[in-house]
Amino acid sequence: MENRSLEISLPESQQSAPEGRGEHFKRRALSIAAIVCGLLTFCFAGVILREGKASDIILRQRINPNIATAESLARLPGIGAAKAGAIVSYRQQFQNENAGQPAFQNINDLQKVRGIGLKTVQNIYKFLDFK
Repeated sequence: MENRSLEISLPESQQSAPEGRGEHFKRRALSIAAIVCGLLTFCFAGVILREGKASDIILRQRINPNIATAESLARLPGIGAAKAGAIVSYRQQFQNENAGQPAFQNINDLQKVRGIGLKTVQNIYKFLDFK
């Protein structure tokens, strides 16, 4: 029996890339994958940090809502810029109508502010000081 072999030649466009180009492609693909992973990690870390819970917030001292700025109040869990602005507006109006008396004697007084309810008060009471 005669052993016959058939050689088939592929066109150049279908032949595999030389070894150097293959290695270059692998390195480039790994670099792109590393960059994508890094960006995704950075994005997810930002989401996780923004969604911090009340127990995750650390303050050097408690905040007095009778004198605090809107920026300070906005750092409290569940408050944000709009509710902080509402607290400051209510406080200013109350003080104008009541000869400069403090608007908030205790945590429950904050519920007089539109948009501040029981749940919000429960989330922020440990961060506030009314003295």
